[in-house]
Amino acid sequence: VDGVLSRHFNRHVSLFVSRLIVDTPITPNHMTIVTFAIALVGAWFATRGSYVDVVVAAALMQLASILDGCDGELARVRFQGSRLGQWLDTVGDDASNVIFWAALAIGARASGQPDWVVWSGVVAAIANGLAALQNYWLLAKIGSGDFYALQADGDEPKTGIVAWVVRAISLLLKQDAFLMLVLVLALAGVLYPAMSFIALGAVVTLGASTVRTLRSMRARVAGQKTK
Repeated sequence: VDGVLSRHFNRHVSLFVSRLIVDTPITPNHMTIVTFAIALVGAWFATRGSYVDVVVAAALMQLASILDGCDGELARVRFQGSRLGQWLDTVGDDASNVIFWAALAIGARASGQPDWVVWSGVVAAIANGLAALQNYWLLAKIGSGDFYALQADGDEPKTGIVAWVVRAISLLLKQDAFLMLVLVLALAGVLYPAMSFIALGAVVTLGASTVRTLRSMRARVAGQKTK
């Protein structure tokens, strides 16, 4: 399930860290909490709004994305996987995103950015939050806390231009590539101007989650009628 960036960069760093701590008392859930704490610090920097603060915020979010692989790696090598760990990881990732975009909206207001930049951050935060809530409902129905349990969707096109576009968008919106893009935009000093596109991407993601939820609801209703 790794994206391109995770496969070729993030995973190498997270595996290095996991090797360092695998024989320590640090548990997978500890690493999930550490990752979330790093994201919270990043969000705090984002609320300050200056160029340097936004760059630091984006860098900390990227660091959190890299270390996010450690909890799963430790859980697998130690056979410590658990439903609680799955939910902590999934909710922690989603909460980090929601808080980060909300913090960027606050930072945009503090630094005197136009209102549309502020509202773009608000829209991104709300859209991410609503998509996450729908995903939680679906995960609860299938008895899992692992977000990737939702990826086994056979309705996606397999060939043709539509399939290529779907795969390209999926790669871009994966957490690893997207947060690296955020860091690049921050370094270039154009993260705020790009906020409207980020908000649009969040709305598209919400739309995809809504379609998936509606399909699941229809399937459940159809299943109940056939009983």
